[in-house]
Amino acid sequence: MTQEELKKMPMSEVKNFIRQTLSFKNVYPHLSDYLRHIMDAEQIEKEHLRFEMSGLDDDSVSRNMNILNRFEYLGIYDCVNCLFLKFHKGIPRVTIQYWDNDEFYWYEYNGYTTTEIIYEIFKLTIFSKRFNRPGKWTK
Repeated sequence: MTQEELKKMPMSEVKNFIRQTLSFKNVYPHLSDYLRHIMDAEQIEKEHLRFEMSGLDDDSVSRNMNILNRFEYLGIYDCVNCLFLKFHKGIPRVTIQYWDNDEFYWYEYNGYTTTEIIYEIFKLTIFSKRFNRPGKWTK
């Protein structure tokens, strides 16, 4: 999947792409072999990685950034100096600083799922008008 292909998709398809990218089947291809005795195969296929929304401990922050980094190849970091996701009391906050601006922006996504948060990050980065192609931004 490329950035240009994603831009042409409707929101529902982009969210399905996010779920597929984070799916256990994609991340852990042999997991169903181990869990088939305790979980239905369809159940396993529907499961995907989710953000740890409980706090700010190092493990949670690292795990959450690793999930976000699965989309790095699409260029989510190309128009920013800083993109950071943290959770405080279950409320996700995205902190972002664009290349063309010294200001930091904070966005809170209370009640959003992992898929919805990542979609919102796409809107702030790869779907934004900040650059014409990866590594180039516009004013």
